[in-house]
Amino acid sequence: MIPSHPLRIPARLVLAGLVLAASLPCSAQLTLQLKPAKKELVAFEPVRMLVSITNNSGQSILLARSGGAEDAWLAFHVTRDNGEMLQPSGSLAGIQPMMLKPGQSIERTIDVGLLYPLSDFGGYVVRAQAWCPADNAWAASNNVRINVVSARTLWSQSFGVPKGRDGGGSSRTFRLQQFRDYDGSKLYLRLEDRASGMVLACYPIGTVMEMHPPAQGVDSQGNLHVLFVNAPSISTHIVIDSSGRPVARSLFRDVVGNRPVLERDSTGGLVVLGGRTFDPAAEAAQRLIVRRLSERPPGLLALIREALDKPKQAKPGGNTIPPVPKAGQ
Repeated sequence: MIPSHPLRIPARLVLAGLVLAASLPCSAQLTLQLKPAKKELVAFEPVRMLVSITNNSGQSILLARSGGAEDAWLAFHVTRDNGEMLQPSGSLAGIQPMMLKPGQSIERTIDVGLLYPLSDFGGYVVRAQAWCPADNAWAASNNVRINVVSARTLWSQSFGVPKGRDGGGSSRTFRLQQFRDYDGSKLYLRLEDRASGMVLACYPIGTVMEMHPPAQGVDSQGNLHVLFVNAPSISTHIVIDSSGRPVARSLFRDVVGNRPVLERDSTGGLVVLGGRTFDPAAEAAQRLIVRRLSERPPGLLALIREALDKPKQAKPGGNTIPPVPKAGQ
């Protein structure tokens, strides 16, 4: 039988539960969630991960280490698929201590590739950790598995960095790579220092249609120009400086009999000829424009109302239903 009165919990049990929750170590009251930007990465590209930290306790928790900002309260633990533990090559020293209020959450995006050597091909398991000084322990996140793969080199060219630029006088190599991802084929830029072999930059520059090989070249200022087809009748022109930073990007639409091409001019520069430039955002906005009421032809609404209010009349000679005759007629 269901009791007619609500279940009453003794006050002492409620108090005991609250005391127990407050007595739990802060490492047990912190929730860490780790989410990778990508689970499959090309060697040397950034390994960005989003860390979410939530305080589920009823009290504020200080995220800090005894050594201050130089002793980071946020860290990562990385192993290979075979269980081999990796030694860190960097740290988050400089991250400031912070107080996390009850119920508060914070998020941080971290490039784990700056903290651990993750350039070798294969699988890795990554876990984030936050330090709780109150009980001298780490609170851990979920484990995330990532896979580092190789990419096919399409083109490479060495060049001298002009004087006055970062690394001026040194020799570097631009390399274009292609990697087929689950959602298409991606074109990657990789920049290397020739003397040390160090990879200075590696990242995707866009989706590429494999049936149209990209056109590329290095101008007289040490900038890389790449023109590639990333959608039917659409090409992207991107300019990347000698430090690996993209400095310009523009889109071109094919014109009948006049597709965009990359050409070198008389000064040693590279320019796009043919096609026409376009702004996809502006074109999309133009298509969504709805004519305002004031832009309609004058008197249109009055004519519509008059037509709706006008009683319908039978057409002469039209088919009409005769009246039903009365009895005796």
